[in-house]
Amino acid sequence: MKCPKCRATNPILAKVCESCGHSPLEADPSEQAAVALAARINDNVALLHARTPSGRLSSMAVGFFIIPTLGIAWGISKALGVFGGPGKSSAKINLELGSDLRSAETAYASDPSFCDLIAQARRGMTAHSASMRQSQAHRFTGLIAFFVVALLVIGVTASSAYRQKHKRDAESVVATQKEEDGANKAIASLYKGDISDAVACLSSLPATSIERLRTTHPDITIVEMIAVNRLELALEKAGQITNPES
Repeated sequence: MKCPKCRATNPILAKVCESCGHSPLEADPSEQAAVALAARINDNVALLHARTPSGRLSSMAVGFFIIPTLGIAWGISKALGVFGGPGKSSAKINLELGSDLRSAETAYASDPSFCDLIAQARRGMTAHSASMRQSQAHRFTGLIAFFVVALLVIGVTASSAYRQKHKRDAESVVATQKEEDGANKAIASLYKGDISDAVACLSSLPATSIERLRTTHPDITIVEMIAVNRLELALEKAGQITNPES
């Protein structure tokens, strides 16, 4: 860069003359490409900083909800990364920035101002890559947390279901035994001639179990007939009893 005042030669990216302090400086036609390259590098470094990955909690949330939402959270996160800023994704910025830095290192490595710009851009790319890796690790942590929580929920649900089934089975066995005892007591009272006790025992049984008890205890129908005052049919049925205990 030429100083229009003292005509001293300065580094390509200098803003102020190092000899006399004059500003602005004039770029030679041969330096226009270098100035444009530096501007692109600066713009891409700025964009890369603007694409800072999401924080720890938000990254873990994305990982946690990536399975139950069928990737919606992941898609939103990627869309924000691509469309949330002015025009370019982080991947595209890195590609362009890497290409420009290689060009700068090839053509202007001897210029001190360009060396500083290249070093600064490299540090920015390294920091951004580290942030991306950390964000991916947090998303993976969130994904692992989802599987752990899912396994815990499945385990607790299965255990609860098993306990409930075991409890229902036990209650069913107790209820069935209670019905059997009631039916046996009603028939025993019938055989002894204690009609009122037989009817009372039958009345204590659930109506839904009577149909089953008719199959296993046929004489229970006699007690049913007595209970509804169908005495003639009850006597006729009683006459068919062949059980010697009766």
